[in-house]
Amino acid sequence: MSLAPMTSALAQDATWVGSPLPGGGELSTGTNWTPVGVPSGTGFFGTSTATGLTNAGNTTLGGFTFNAGADVYTITNNNRLIFTGAGIVNNSAQTQSFANPTAGVSVMEFQVAASAGNAVITNGGNLNFRGTATAGSSNITNSNIMHFVDSSTAGNATINNQFDADFYFSSNAGTANITNSGLMIFHDTSSAANATLTVTGAGDLRFEGSSSAGNATITNGHILTFFNNSTAGNAEITNNAGQTVAFRDSSTAGNAVIVNNGGLNFVQNATGGNATLVTNSGGITDFSFSTGPNNDGRLSAGSIAGAGSYVLGTNELTVGGNNSSTLVSGVISGSGSLVKTGTGTLTLSGTNTYAGGTTIAGGAVSIAADANLGAGGALTLNGGVLQVTGTTLTQLSRNVVLGTAGGGFDIADAGNAFAVTQPLSGPGALSKAGAGTLVLSGANVYTGATTVAGGTLRAGAAGAFSAASAVTVASGASLDLAGFNQSIGSLAGAGAVTLGAGTLTTGSDGSSTTFAGAITGTGGLTKAGAGTFTLSGTNGYSGATTVAGGTLRAGAAGALSAASAFTVASGAVLDLAGLNQSIGSLAGAGAVTLGAGTLTTGSDGSSTSFSGAISGTGSLTKAGAGTFTLGGANTYTGATTVAGGTLQAGAVGAFAAGSAFTVGSGAVLDLAGFNQTVASLSGSGTVALGAGTLSTGGDGSSTTFSGAINGTGGLTKTGSGTFSLSGTSGYSGATTIAGGTLVVNGSIANSAVTVGAGILAGTGTVGGIVVAGGGTVAPGNSIGTLNVAGNVAFAPGSVYQLEINAAGQGDRINATGLATLSGGTVQVLAAAGNYAAATSYTILTAAGGVSGQFAGVSSNFAFLTPTLVHGAQDVVLTMTRNDTGFGPDGGGNRPFVAVTRNQGYIANAAERLGVGNPVYDTLVSATAAEARAGFDLLSGEAHAQGVAVAVGESRLVREAVLGRLRGSLLPVAGGEIAAGFSADLPSSKGPVVMPAPRLDERFTLWGEAFGAHANTDGDGNAASLSRRTGGAVVGADMKLYDSGLSSLRVGIAGGYTRSDFDVDARLSSGRLESGHVLIYAGARHGNWRLDGGVGYSFGETNLTRQVRIRGFGDTLRSERDTDVLQAFAELGYAFRFQSFALEPFAQIALLRVSSGSAIEQGGAAALRVASQDQSLGFTTLGLRAEAQLGAMPLFARGLVGWRYGFGDLTPQALTGFVAGTTPARVYAAQIDRNALVAEAGLDWRVSKATTVGIAYSAAIGERTRDHALKGRLEVRF
Repeated sequence: MSLAPMTSALAQDATWVGSPLPGGGELSTGTNWTPVGVPSGTGFFGTSTATGLTNAGNTTLGGFTFNAGADVYTITNNNRLIFTGAGIVNNSAQTQSFANPTAGVSVMEFQVAASAGNAVITNGGNLNFRGTATAGSSNITNSNIMHFVDSSTAGNATINNQFDADFYFSSNAGTANITNSGLMIFHDTSSAANATLTVTGAGDLRFEGSSSAGNATITNGHILTFFNNSTAGNAEITNNAGQTVAFRDSSTAGNAVIVNNGGLNFVQNATGGNATLVTNSGGITDFSFSTGPNNDGRLSAGSIAGAGSYVLGTNELTVGGNNSSTLVSGVISGSGSLVKTGTGTLTLSGTNTYAGGTTIAGGAVSIAADANLGAGGALTLNGGVLQVTGTTLTQLSRNVVLGTAGGGFDIADAGNAFAVTQPLSGPGALSKAGAGTLVLSGANVYTGATTVAGGTLRAGAAGAFSAASAVTVASGASLDLAGFNQSIGSLAGAGAVTLGAGTLTTGSDGSSTTFAGAITGTGGLTKAGAGTFTLSGTNGYSGATTVAGGTLRAGAAGALSAASAFTVASGAVLDLAGLNQSIGSLAGAGAVTLGAGTLTTGSDGSSTSFSGAISGTGSLTKAGAGTFTLGGANTYTGATTVAGGTLQAGAVGAFAAGSAFTVGSGAVLDLAGFNQTVASLSGSGTVALGAGTLSTGGDGSSTTFSGAINGTGGLTKTGSGTFSLSGTSGYSGATTIAGGTLVVNGSIANSAVTVGAGILAGTGTVGGIVVAGGGTVAPGNSIGTLNVAGNVAFAPGSVYQLEINAAGQGDRINATGLATLSGGTVQVLAAAGNYAAATSYTILTAAGGVSGQFAGVSSNFAFLTPTLVHGAQDVVLTMTRNDTGFGPDGGGNRPFVAVTRNQGYIANAAERLGVGNPVYDTLVSATAAEARAGFDLLSGEAHAQGVAVAVGESRLVREAVLGRLRGSLLPVAGGEIAAGFSADLPSSKGPVVMPAPRLDERFTLWGEAFGAHANTDGDGNAASLSRRTGGAVVGADMKLYDSGLSSLRVGIAGGYTRSDFDVDARLSSGRLESGHVLIYAGARHGNWRLDGGVGYSFGETNLTRQVRIRGFGDTLRSERDTDVLQAFAELGYAFRFQSFALEPFAQIALLRVSSGSAIEQGGAAALRVASQDQSLGFTTLGLRAEAQLGAMPLFARGLVGWRYGFGDLTPQALTGFVAGTTPARVYAAQIDRNALVAEAGLDWRVSKATTVGIAYSAAIGERTRDHALKGRLEVRF
């Protein structure tokens, strides 16, 4: 029980005075205090003649305070001394001592928040701390009874307990340093807190109730016992050798660290909790007497370590919860089991004898010998790993169970091949880590996934890998079949698979996986199940590959093993996924999907059949010496290459109809008597038809086959392309041309050719020719003879197309049999050249005679007429010059070819050049279309177009001068400012003229640079013109007169321009470079403005023309003076407002363009160009506007107007051939009579004397679009 403190209504303080007289040292005597009376508050002590004090009364007060400089006091309590305030406060440097000597009599008590301060207390009676009282930093020796009650604390005291010390309720030992040689008990929920406790001698330290060792540091030299529900908390406990620490009842070691050098016992329902247990050599930690907190034989410890002994009894001990990595080198014994949890590693190195087995549920258990796992029992992996170190332990014969969380083996040493001989069972996954090798030899039936994260997982027997397991092999790791056949659920990862001579079957779980590693060995691979197995590594295994189910897909080029024979079962798929692959061979009845990839098969030289379908846009290549037979309905559209051996058809239509086939030298394409269709055929190998027919050409490409086609079957040419046969073929079936061109430059002498909708050509030999309506025979390759070992027949609507030249050479058909002509037309394609007035050509000979006639003959020549003569054994063509003229020269009804004005003039001149002139000879052998195109090129039209270029240049120069004269419409510093005026309209008075300030200077230097691009459309006679002009004009002017209202300015300017122009349709281009000199003047009166000038431009036009007609070609060049004289004037009237002005204006410009003569150099088509003058003019009506933008000296200006042209608006030139005498006039497209002109610009008045500006201008007419950019600078002074 506790005693309530005795207090008065008002606490009284007093100071000790005492005396050496009898009774002068008694604390309970009031006269020994000043003021008189025993204090109820604080008793103060200073210096006194009485320092040995006693207390015989029942004294209750707040506390004793020893002042600074106080004497050394010794206070002996012979009754009751109770502190309820601050307790003992020692402000002196002296040691103040208290004795509580007599058991049953002396009671010294600290209540409420009182402290023992730093007093030295010797207790032989009762020493109590209550409430929140503290022992402070006192030094206490207890030889009787000491109690800490309520929430009191031992503070930082030094306590030597020799008899009985108790902590009740929520009291704690604080940070005290306690030596216990008696009995010390922590009751209720009390705690050892952060104290340091040492049990010595016969000392007994107990924790009862729900007390805790807290964070204390405890050294046990005798007995330490935890009872009831107490806990070791987070204490650090050291149990000395030969001593005992016991956990009884339901107590727990909590999170303590217990270093056991003696005996550590867990009894009844006690457990190690999450404590760190270190049992050193000679120490024993015994769990055998506890049945665990749930009475089920399951105990725990955060971790175990050390060289001492652990006794499990029949219990299951779970360790590792604190995630520490520890080493147990001692012996773990008992019939119980060990469970490892947490993330740390438990290393077992002792010869353990526990027999209940080991479960690794977290982290790792590391061993180097089998005995480390105890005398027997299974190994269960349920979230943890068994680590094997060193190379001594090479085999594990225990049963291994993989729990739902799975587990693994970490074979740390690269030199260790560690074998698990018993089956692995359970639902969990298996992982393999470490640099060493894990060998599985049992018939493993676990169903979880398998991960090879490092080192090697090796099979020790057939079927050692679980057939239900999904296997992942990480990069750098290896799965080794060691030559044993294995089945797994699936395969993924990027490591290595070594088959040896074994076969790996994967995919039975139906999942889709990707393996990016390499599979090597002489063994094979089987893909089973419904999923997709993707190979993306570089695989080099040489055994067979069987796709028994689902899809085997390539994930990279070359991922499929080039040394493997592939079999794709019915319903299964081999998918190249668009990636090129090579395999040893292909067989089966499944599907092959190429995507855009190429499959190369046959390199192993074996003969196989594939009856499945190959599809995709990719290609197929047959390599090697064997025969590859296709029996399915293949639809792939990429190329087929027979590079070696034989590609054979096993059914009608087995060859992909959309594939272009190439048969290499020495290779064979074998139809085996089945009709086949291919997109095209090329190469130099052999085609064996058997009795089948090969159709080729459907893709419209042009190919050549120089090999041999043999058999009794036939050949059909389809499509729009050209198929050339240059080899000697012996097939005897029919040849049919259903489209495109068949060129026979070799021999198909045993096959008659039927020409339906296509063309037969070439210089080889055919077995016969039948040309149906719509068919064409065109012998030769250019000019040549087609030989026929048989008969020739032309049906109505057929065509015999032949080429001839001026030398008398022409195409011919030379037949050994009969030529039957039932109609048809002969089409003559004549080459360019100088043809005689009449030239004859033998176009057909038939040793068996000629029967019938061709129905007609036509020619591509406009000026030569063909005729046919049918003889007994031949047909002869004669070409005779007709009366069709080049142009309209001579009048009358004679037909002519030229259709435009320019064509007509030059055609007349060309025809008069006569036979022997290259231009004439070329034109006379041309078609009408070729002749007209030739007339356009010969005309020299670009000479006329040069006039339009000069006119365009003159506009830019003229606008530069007028722009300078015009100046600004608004009155600003340095500008041309007209006078202002005001009008009194109501009184009808005239305007009052007010001269503006004189803001500009007398002299001005200015310059304008410009660039322009113009396009003029053709007019049906002349072609389009494109012009690009660049240049600059600079000038200087001065004011001759300025009255304020009127002024006069004169100036001079000069410039340079260069224009590059093209007449693309006439293969002509030119350059005009000109210099310009101008004088100008401008007058102002009020708002009226009149500006004008005269300019002269002197330039040279360099022209290059190309003439290309059939085989004729000239490049012609000329130089020609081009001068322009122009005069211009502009009148305007300005309306000015505060920051805005408008000006209507009228402008006129008169031009005379003088073009000098020129003689072209460069060939027979060269022209002579006469000099001439052309006069024209332009008027423009328009409106200008100008506005100042805000307060800045920045001005926007614009113009819009209508320009009208008059005079010689159609540029022309008078030409004639240098080699002839007939003149020819040529015209360019007319310069627009009406055009919209517009301009927009900005001027910035940099200073009073300087203005810079930029502007865009355009002239848009019916044919011409002329755009220009201009930059201007004016400097006044």
